[in-house]
Amino acid sequence: MKTLICSAASLAASLAVSVAPLASLAFATAHAKDPDALVDTCVSTSSDTEQQPLRARFIESAPRDQFVFENLTDSSIKSITLDLDDSVGALIFDTTESGAGVEVFQPFRIEAGNADLSMMPAPADGDTQLQLDFDSFPPKGSFAFSIDVDDQLTESDLGQIRVAGSEVAGALLQVTFADASGKLVLREAVFSAGARATACAT
Repeated sequence: MKTLICSAASLAASLAVSVAPLASLAFATAHAKDPDALVDTCVSTSSDTEQQPLRARFIESAPRDQFVFENLTDSSIKSITLDLDDSVGALIFDTTESGAGVEVFQPFRIEAGNADLSMMPAPADGDTQLQLDFDSFPPKGSFAFSIDVDDQLTESDLGQIRVAGSEVAGALLQVTFADASGKLVLREAVFSAGARATACAT
């Protein structure tokens, strides 16, 4: 009987330890299936403490569209990659007068923030991916850039020159975080129909 009690206690302890990771996994899975279920806070599986995420927003504007990133985490950011391949609007970057874009074009331009790029990106007209490498993007820092984004739909709410927020849905955000020790962690998130995405460093 004593052996049975010890086994039950050991099993209970084992289950208790695994609760936090399983809960986090379930939340992450739900978030992946539902891009509109944006993360407001991130729960660290190691310390069980809540932290803020990186928040990304797409802002449709004329003549320049903007991507805005707010690093509310306790980690620095080494790189951010935008991948528009799976976006609802089949979006592309329109950076030159000739090419796949429609009429108005705008090249990459930094707009605001306290992050420093390692080098200025130069996406080609019609590209669907853009990588930003940073020398410095500190915790609580921000970065915003503008560019022209067009959709490739035959029929769209605002026409191909302008992009509705829902057309960004499905676009992939990849973020490489670096904690205080320098350890790198790659996280992915998907833009919602509200043109937002959040990524946790934990």
